[in-house]
Amino acid sequence: MDLKLLYQKQRLFHIWFYLNYHINMNRILTLIIFLLFPSVCFGVYDWKLITKTENGNFYIDMNSFVIKDNKRFYLRLRNYKKKDQYGENSNIIHIETDCNKLQSRFLKDIYYERNMGKGKSKVLNEVGNWITFKKGSIGMYFTDFICSLEKSSKK
Repeated sequence: MDLKLLYQKQRLFHIWFYLNYHINMNRILTLIIFLLFPSVCFGVYDWKLITKTENGNFYIDMNSFVIKDNKRFYLRLRNYKKKDQYGENSNIIHIETDCNKLQSRFLKDIYYERNMGKGKSKVLNEVGNWITFKKGSIGMYFTDFICSLEKSSKK
């Protein structure tokens, strides 16, 4: 009888330890993510106004700007002057630009119902094809601007 009770207690301890360990590991992992990537968790952006047009204003998040060899990765925010046909007022697009080829592609698009990437959102999580923008277009303006930035001039 004592052996059976001891076995049950040991089994309960193992279950308790297993559950407690995994709950604590999840808490630790969540804390690490919050500390290492606050912009993802809390939306800590450093929007720099790049240009204004008759259709809206364009910004780059300088916190997300990364240079890897000849490529640039960044977030671009566009505030629309007025809501579009889908009820959206702004978008944030994750962009990869190849400065050697002067081409860009959209990695992820997020559309918001309010300005400055606020409110309800819709996500298009598809990597687009490489695009070469026309000379004089907003896209080429961004490509030229982004490729002119160096690591030291990030901010």
